[in-house]
Amino acid sequence: MLTRPVLERIPLRPYAIAHAGAIDARRPRTVTRFGRNIVLFRDRNGAVVAADAACPHRGADLGLGRIVDGELECGYHGFRFGADGGCSRAPCATLDRAMPKRLHLTVLPIVELGGFVWMRPDAQPLSADDIPGREVLIDDAWHHARGEMTWNARLGRTVESMLDFHHVEFAHRRFMGGFDRFVKHDVRVDGERITLDATLAHRRFGWEISGSMQAWFPATMRLGIGRDFAGLVMLCPVDGERTWIGIRYFQTRVRWSPWSKLLAEFSLWSELRFIQPDDARMSSSAVPRSGDVESSTLLEADRAIVEWYRLRKRAVERDRDEREKGVEAGKGIDCVA
Repeated sequence: MLTRPVLERIPLRPYAIAHAGAIDARRPRTVTRFGRNIVLFRDRNGAVVAADAACPHRGADLGLGRIVDGELECGYHGFRFGADGGCSRAPCATLDRAMPKRLHLTVLPIVELGGFVWMRPDAQPLSADDIPGREVLIDDAWHHARGEMTWNARLGRTVESMLDFHHVEFAHRRFMGGFDRFVKHDVRVDGERITLDATLAHRRFGWEISGSMQAWFPATMRLGIGRDFAGLVMLCPVDGERTWIGIRYFQTRVRWSPWSKLLAEFSLWSELRFIQPDDARMSSSAVPRSGDVESSTLLEADRAIVEWYRLRKRAVERDRDEREKGVEAGKGIDCVA
């Protein structure tokens, strides 16, 4: 199949860009999201701060620096920046000259909620009320496990994999082969929330495995596996070709014991080690790189995927209308592709 490159339009909504628990008060961390290098650190009050990662002095990655008294210090020349982006220390600056106004970080609006740090692709302000699926988010807990991975697949193709139960028999044949018959497949849409409930039966032994997925558009998902395991899955574009996946995994089989955390950690490790590589390989191989309802021959079993693409189409059209209104009013509104 010959295809020409197509840019995938990213809805301008809040996305989880990092695990909040991975950002401590000692070291900054640089991540790439929406094609932008972002440095994350905690200020002297413990609040997460996000800014463009390039030092305004000479462009070094601020994630290679350190935190000193709640301020971000560049590891190259020791320039130090506060939570408001202002430069508080410039060791190599000439004392009798005023500090250049451009020696200032571009601080980005974020929200810390439910164990994740959230941001919009266009870096517009947001609040906790804007976070999709906020009602199911939970803060870090000792009996939960967290993990992350990056797929060489665009956001749409990654969402497809998350909303697909009928690949189990084939993509995961080594571990879950034989579950090839749907006993139940129910999809419901409530506003911008898609709910998928499915049960697969083993063709030989009759065993059944059940799963449920709630997906809040665009990229907040809660996956339930049987009655004992569940996970919060967040997706975020790294750039035009890759997707970051942040996972919070928890289990209820063993409650309130030293084994609870261990079981959650082991379950997540098994998922990342044995199951997810199969999904990543298939999603990254898909052509064209961006999916939609026109480029694929979708079946009833793919209805959840169809509904997500419908939501994306409406959201992108609204973003386009808002952008055009902004241009007419003399205000530029960035849109990420």
